[in-house]
Amino acid sequence: MGIGFGGFFRVTCYDKHGNVKWEDGFRNTVVQTGRRYANNTALAGSAVIATWYVGLMDGTPTVATANTASDHAGWTEFSLYDEATRPTFNAVGSADQVGNNASKASFAIATTSDLGGAYIVSDSGKQGSAGTLWAGASFSANKSTGPSDTITIEYTASVTSS
Repeated sequence: MGIGFGGFFRVTCYDKHGNVKWEDGFRNTVVQTGRRYANNTALAGSAVIATWYVGLMDGTPTVATANTASDHAGWTEFSLYDEATRPTFNAVGSADQVGNNASKASFAIATTSDLGGAYIVSDSGKQGSAGTLWAGASFSANKSTGPSDTITIEYTASVTSS
């Protein structure tokens, strides 16, 4: 018997009037660095990362289990949003999962673009490559955004017996 790490992103795009333009939900890949972090923190007493951040991916990303915050050849970060840094992942835990459904990450989109996915990382800097990459995932298909759109991201993570 083992332990499985998983998560689910729910992304919603609102136009400048607050109307829903599109929604998408998708499972993620908890990458090797994320699994190692969880294992070492829970069982070996490694330092806790107190704050995590949500990022967006450009185009048509491919997330691989070997991806790290500094090395992710299958995707690039989307940074054409108004916020100076990546939004904080404000997680609240329950018995079986952790999520930010009470305080979703929000991005004010600056220009017409195609988004490809989302990820969780411990570095707040736009285009930053430090820290620990937890997980990432691709949309079911690229999603179009326009200036003045708002993207909200809800992420729920869980650990299960496998």
